[in-house]
Amino acid sequence: MSFAFDKLTDLLELPLFPLWEWVILGIIGAIAYRLAFASVGDMYSDGMISGRTAGSVLHWILRFVYFVVMWAVVNGAIRVGMWLLKNWILIGTMATWIGLLLLFSRINMQYRKQIREI
Repeated sequence: MSFAFDKLTDLLELPLFPLWEWVILGIIGAIAYRLAFASVGDMYSDGMISGRTAGSVLHWILRFVYFVVMWAVVNGAIRVGMWLLKNWILIGTMATWIGLLLLFSRINMQYRKQIREI
């Protein structure tokens, strides 16, 4: 199962410098291991599973699922962050225009309110 896990997770990459990718994937792998270990241990304690083979297979399946979910979240966050850094001028311009539109609409509502009260 370890071989299959390694081959499947080798395909998952992050859009970063290789050293940072290695560190982040190592941390994700360690967290996935701990979560799978705790989950399978709880299942043994609750009597849901018994036997070494069942625990091992379930551990590797859960570990893979945890790893892929965490990788997807981190990958998405990195890609969004990189996009924001690359397009900060566009984002700043859009935020300014939205702020100005909100300000002008607020001023317009106050002006109309004053006209109605007269």
